[in-house]
Amino acid sequence: MPKSKAIKTLKNAVKLAVELGVGAYPPFVYGKPYQDIPVFAFHGVSAKSFERELRYLKENGYRTLDADEYYAMETGQIAKDPKAVVLTSDDGWGSLWSVGLPLLKQYEMKVIIFLIPGHISATGIGTTLEQDAALAEARDSSDRPLLSWEEIQLMHESGWIDFQSHTLRHTEIFTDNKIIDFMSPSYRNQLTLLDAPEWMQDSDRPVQLGRPIYQSAPRLSKERRFIENEALRTACERFVQERGAETFFEQANWKKELTDFANQQDQEGRFETDEERRESILEELRDSKQRIEANLPGKRVDHLCYPWLMVSDMAIALSHEAGYKTNFCGKVAGRYIGSASEKPLQIGRVGMDFLYTLPGKHRETLWAPLQKKLGRGAGY
Repeated sequence: MPKSKAIKTLKNAVKLAVELGVGAYPPFVYGKPYQDIPVFAFHGVSAKSFERELRYLKENGYRTLDADEYYAMETGQIAKDPKAVVLTSDDGWGSLWSVGLPLLKQYEMKVIIFLIPGHISATGIGTTLEQDAALAEARDSSDRPLLSWEEIQLMHESGWIDFQSHTLRHTEIFTDNKIIDFMSPSYRNQLTLLDAPEWMQDSDRPVQLGRPIYQSAPRLSKERRFIENEALRTACERFVQERGAETFFEQANWKKELTDFANQQDQEGRFETDEERRESILEELRDSKQRIEANLPGKRVDHLCYPWLMVSDMAIALSHEAGYKTNFCGKVAGRYIGSASEKPLQIGRVGMDFLYTLPGKHRETLWAPLQKKLGRGAGY
């Protein structure tokens, strides 16, 4: 095992041991009965594992809830179902159409999908399991990995999918004034679709090689945005362009040369004001809700999930102002259990690895999901 992977696995083992030791996970994970409605989280799906999970729920008499049903039970508007569970999927990956929907229909199960409308394309319907299993399974690694609005509309009409908000752009922001890197071909190639910071999602200002990069964090976290010096950015990009663009990065000392040049420029930027931060977060929350509702006439979006599970007091307060009733997170008050009393309600979630620790036939012990989590290095 490579050293970096071994270190990551060890850190995960320590984190898990601490969280399990302090009772951070729901009682059913420890082999006990449960009182809070279990809420599970995942991203994309594959046919074999997802069908096994749905079959386990079906054979053991569990019922899945949409977000409004869950909220109504949590707030006492309707009686709690002792066999109710909640399945949530973050981001809106295409495999929920190609693989997930056919299986959800077959097993009569619901899923809440938290969408990022700022990343959704207008049209296109992908291949499903019934049409071509291989293509369906490969959807998340294709050139169109996220759901389209056309697919979302059909999924919504099916009645098995409840679409809610994962903010407008799932964005990160710069949070420090110290340059930590520059945009290079290798840096660009490492960025995934949903890891792109705010400045990479600005279509009016395309990303250029050589631009300075600063420490970043999720927009809805407690961090304040650093607004870079545009003159410095332009100067660094021009410096690289004049020296061959991509070929400039073939030099062994390119970073030192570019750093020395940047240090000679005026690097002064500024941090956003309280009002700017407030308006930026409110836009992420409000515009996401409005855009989903506009594309699904008659649909109400009242529930929010935080990107990267990062949340701040300001984001919680603004989510209420934007009209959300619940905030789905990872841990709430240090626990992956149920909801807290804050308004809007904050919901703790665990990964699908723990689904088989629910009471029922062929129930697994805690050791099985722990092995999976440690091997994959996953959160929740």
